[in-house]
Amino acid sequence: MNHGVGGSNPSSPTTGPKRKDLSF
Repeated sequence: MNHGVGGSNPSSPTTGPKRKDLSF
């Protein structure tokens, strides 16, 4: 589960437009 990669899961708001959420 790579949260914060930005582009892995466009369906997820956490890994979508939010690229600065590396803490998640």
